[in-house]
Amino acid sequence: ADGTVANPITFVGPTNSAVAAFVGTGGLSVGFLLTNARNVRVRAITIKGYTNGLRMISGSTNNEIRGVRAFSNSFVGLYLNASSGDGNRFVSNTLERNNRGIAIGGGDHNTVTNNFAFNLNDNGIVITSGAASNVVVGNTIRSNINAGISLRSNSSIQNRFAGNSLIGSGPVADGILVDAADRNTFSNNTIRGSTSAGIRMTNGAGTNAVIANAIGSNAVYGVYIYGGSVDANRVVSNVIDGKNYQNYGVVIRDGDANLVTNNILRGHTASGVLLTNTAASNRVVGNTANSNDIYGIYVAGTNADANLIAGNTADGKGFQDNGIAMTGGDSSVVSNN
Repeated sequence: ADGTVANPITFVGPTNSAVAAFVGTGGLSVGFLLTNARNVRVRAITIKGYTNGLRMISGSTNNEIRGVRAFSNSFVGLYLNASSGDGNRFVSNTLERNNRGIAIGGGDHNTVTNNFAFNLNDNGIVITSGAASNVVVGNTIRSNINAGISLRSNSSIQNRFAGNSLIGSGPVADGILVDAADRNTFSNNTIRGSTSAGIRMTNGAGTNAVIANAIGSNAVYGVYIYGGSVDANRVVSNVIDGKNYQNYGVVIRDGDANLVTNNILRGHTASGVLLTNTAASNRVVGNTANSNDIYGIYVAGTNADANLIAGNTADGKGFQDNGIAMTGGDSSVVSNN
């Protein structure tokens, strides 16, 4: 089905939002399917009980899904599954008790804005399969079993995540998981209450930027960078406040050539910054790492070599009261702190 920009095709649900316009029974796969659709508007429809609540495939472009409630679907509430599914908009939808809330697999230049995703069995929002240049802004994601936002695939590049609120996650969850994806930006998000990390980058995730986020009260890490080739990421101007609960502010384990600068790192039960294992040639510059229980900044890996620790203000409190400590690694420089 095709509309035009001036005259889109519009589907509108019943005025009573408690009434489900689409109720799946007997294992039906899709409640609302758009195939190669252009300029279609789907508004105020309630969909429940399918495998996928709403699915767009085969090059569906420039469609808008607004005000839809998708709940109790076994896989994805709203699913864009098309390598050329570009320019679609997901706006002000509610996703509840699905496996995943919104998933974009392969499309570019799509926007996900002001949606509410909660009580999901996996992720709130998933970007994967080479999806690039998408914008995820102003969403509220709460109390899901796994990561609030999951970005996967080494060809999922140049996506932007800004102004999202990720509050509390499930038993093995991160606020944001970046798995093998490069050149993405995470800015001005609020992330707290995750049971592992606020932001986790792994499996070769490189050249990403984590800028001006408020991260705190996660169980273990504020920002965790680990695994082979997790290199050249930037962690800049964030406030990472452990509130005497979170163990670490920023941890780099095995990654090289990352930059940690101009952050405030306070109130952690262990360290504000930790470089460990084979983390080498990283720069920790111009941060304030105060009121952490053990170390402000700590370099601990046997092969954590050639790191630069410069221009920081760092003090600890409590048991060891060390501002900056190094117990491993060679050829690092500590200056002007």
